[in-house]
Amino acid sequence: RQANYEGVVQVQQQIQKSGKAGGSDLNNLVWFSLFVSPLPPDAEARARQAWKEDDSENTRHTLACVLLEVGKFTEARQLLIDHLDTEQLNEPDPAWYYVVGRLAEEEGLLDQARAAYQIVIEEGKDTADLARRRMEKLK
Repeated sequence: RQANYEGVVQVQQQIQKSGKAGGSDLNNLVWFSLFVSPLPPDAEARARQAWKEDDSENTRHTLACVLLEVGKFTEARQLLIDHLDTEQLNEPDPAWYYVVGRLAEEEGLLDQARAAYQIVIEEGKDTADLARRRMEKLK
């Protein structure tokens, strides 16, 4: 399935312009911006604002993914650790394996990155589209 991420971003931008958007709406705008190129220059600031307004697993995950895109791997890693601690998990939720994969990729651990991306892909949610793109780059 090929999602129309550009269309979703346009709708989310309209919601933002209406002045009625909350933290989750801002998070959605930033999240779906990850799927279009290039990433908007204000994506990090918006992701931080969404997280500030709505400190949830979703906003934390979005911020971590944006940080990976802008090369802030240490901070993304810390968000992953915070997620594990906050949720009292021994291993991340499947969508968080995208963060694991990107961190492994950055460290040159390509087999581990592929394995992490495969977990995300098998989950089948929209994070899987990001993981598929990374897998293609690793071929």
